[in-house]
Amino acid sequence: MKRLFRFFGSVGHEMKLVTWPTMKQTRHDNWTVLSTSILFALFFALCDFVINKGLATFILK
Repeated sequence: MKRLFRFFGSVGHEMKLVTWPTMKQTRHDNWTVLSTSILFALFFALCDFVINKGLATFILK
């Protein structure tokens, strides 16, 4: 049990040494991830649409 308390004490000490991002940095990073995800989703949806239309044109012709 003593080792467990020492472990969590060590974890708490290490957490104080971490350089945490500011709220501004976090918002910027979140918007970057969100916008990139949306752009990739739109790109793949467009690719899927074009491939489906192309296959439907040649196969169902």
